[in-house]
This record gives sequence, structure tokens and C-alpha cells, in this order.
Amino acid sequence: MQKYYTSDELAQGVDGLPKINKTTQRNLRLHRKLKYTKCGRNCLYTREWVEEYLNNNIVETKNTETA
Repeated sequence: MQKYYTSDELAQGVDGLPKINKTTQRNLRLHRKLKYTKCGRNCLYTREWVEEYLNNNIVETKNTETA
């Protein structure tokens, strides 16, 4: 059985996942960048959906080393 995380749990950073602010969660849902499901008024997320979002938004750093 899959475990679902609430918006409050994601905002606190649960099970090793980074904290995702509630406002950020709302914007990600509006722009369809983070998958979610609704149960009543609550938005629920699975670990796979959050990890998928994080992996798709990796930004490489520029090499600041000068030779």
C-alpha cells in the first residue's frame, strides 16, 4: 500500500524529503508540475510524485573555477 503525504507534512519535510512550502505546492499544482490527488479538501502526494518533480528540476551549477 502506498503512503500519501499531506500538504502539512511536505511543508515540514517528512521521511527525508526536502521542505516544500505550502505556497510553492499550490503554484506547482496550478502549473501542473507536481502530481497530486484530492481527498475531500486535502491534497495528497506520494513519495514517487515528489521525487519525480525533484529529479525533473535539477539545475546544474556553473563551474566557477578559473584556470
